[in-house]
Amino acid sequence: MVSSHPSYLSVVIYFTLLCSSSIFCFASDNLSGQDLVSKAKQALTEVQVRNRQLSQDISEKRSVLSNEILLKRRKLEEAKKVLNETRRKLTKSKKAYVVLSSKVQKMNMDQKRLNKAIQESKKELISYWDSSYMPYENSELSTKMHQELNEVGKQSIYEQIKLFFNYSLRLLEEGTSSGQFNAITINHHGEKVESEVLRIGSLQTYALQGPKGVMLEHLPGSEYLHALELSSESEEFIAQAIINDGKLIPLDVSGGLVRGQKSNNLWQQIEEGGLLVWPILILGFLAICIVLERFFTLRQLSCKYDDLLAKVLVSLDANNMEEAQDHCRQYPSAVSRLLLAGLTNRHQSKTQLENILDEAILHETPRLEKRLPYLTVIAASTPLLGLLGTVTGMISTFQMISLYGTGDPQVLSGGISEALITTQLGLAVAIPVLLLHNVLSSRVDKIYTDLEKIALTFINHTVGRLEAKE
Repeated sequence: MVSSHPSYLSVVIYFTLLCSSSIFCFASDNLSGQDLVSKAKQALTEVQVRNRQLSQDISEKRSVLSNEILLKRRKLEEAKKVLNETRRKLTKSKKAYVVLSSKVQKMNMDQKRLNKAIQESKKELISYWDSSYMPYENSELSTKMHQELNEVGKQSIYEQIKLFFNYSLRLLEEGTSSGQFNAITINHHGEKVESEVLRIGSLQTYALQGPKGVMLEHLPGSEYLHALELSSESEEFIAQAIINDGKLIPLDVSGGLVRGQKSNNLWQQIEEGGLLVWPILILGFLAICIVLERFFTLRQLSCKYDDLLAKVLVSLDANNMEEAQDHCRQYPSAVSRLLLAGLTNRHQSKTQLENILDEAILHETPRLEKRLPYLTVIAASTPLLGLLGTVTGMISTFQMISLYGTGDPQVLSGGISEALITTQLGLAVAIPVLLLHNVLSSRVDKIYTDLEKIALTFINHTVGRLEAKE
């Protein structure tokens, strides 16, 4: 306000001085009006000078303040830029920290996997080493190897890998070279013998036990090599090879797999067949029970009827009905029941007697054909169950192929065994059941034929006897 309106301030100061002068004039009679005006003008001039000085001071201070404000604003802008740059660096540092944490976590996981791989490699190396001939040929090296591998966790990754490589290379050298060494072996009688051993790579070892040369094998859990049973010709070849560097020597290139291969028994095949083997076996067991029951029943139903029919007809000719019925009761069978029905209705006409005997034969049908349809169902269903097992096994096989590939045949053996064994068992049950069903059906047909023959003989004899009486 002061700097913006200097004239207004001058008027106020002038008016104030004028009033003061008037008061002074009225108070002092010695002052005249002209002196009063002169003093007022002088005071006004002084005020204007002071006003100009004050305006100049204000302008200078305003300039200084404006420069300071501008400087402060520049510093504030620079501070804002520094703050933004700091925030940007902080955000970038946070992102770098996240990436670094992820890398550290991945490195820890890789470290764990590497440690696990090292432990697995350690176990495999020890297994391969113990199953080779190195423990027999160089026991000190084997002891050193076990000690170093037991302390493998205390070494760096590079030292561990170097250790594995050295011992693996030693095993590889053993497999590609031959040598001789002295070792304690077990002969055919189970006795310990100090022998000179000939090693052919990692495939086979031989020893000279007395005058005989023997082939040796490594048994799991045994500290010594054991002699195998061989022919005398092979033992002679081995002895010549050890003593005189002979050229012929028997060699098992399979590493004992062929000699150690054993065929699975029936129970092992059933276990490998999977879940669908059990329904097939249950149906097979039911079929056996039905077949045994049918053979026993049909044997009772089809007793020798020639003698029984002759005795009944003789008694009938002698009008001795009780004796004829007693003969039938002594031999309970389908024939005896048919003859009893004929004896009871012997006085009927030929047509009625034929119908009665046909009805009696029909009454025997359920006894004769009982449970035979079950055999047909079993013979038809077991191959289908075997086929279902085949499909299930092949699905399992293809799943294993999709997961593990085709490199390891043992991975695929489970599904293939299930696929083949279920089909084999299904056919093994169905074929005998089908044949036995045909045999039983033929037996039933023969009994039907015999019953019809007996009924016809009885009718002709009875009707001829009645006609003769008339």
